[in-house]
Amino acid sequence: MNKNEVPGVFETFGDARKQGFIAVKELKDQGKKVVGVFCTYSPVEIILAAGAVSVGICAFSDETIT
Repeated sequence: MNKNEVPGVFETFGDARKQGFIAVKELKDQGKKVVGVFCTYSPVEIILAAGAVSVGICAFSDETIT
């Protein structure tokens, strides 16, 4: 595959992102704490010790996260 070709699984990327959102909502509905983190700026061990789940919120685009 050359660098300009789209991978065959490209169509599943959007669905994987949607499933990620659904999984996090289910965790919240179960009463789990969810912590958004920017890549390596937060020690995951502290989040886990607090009984929470870490969710990466690194940008996939250049848009500002509100």
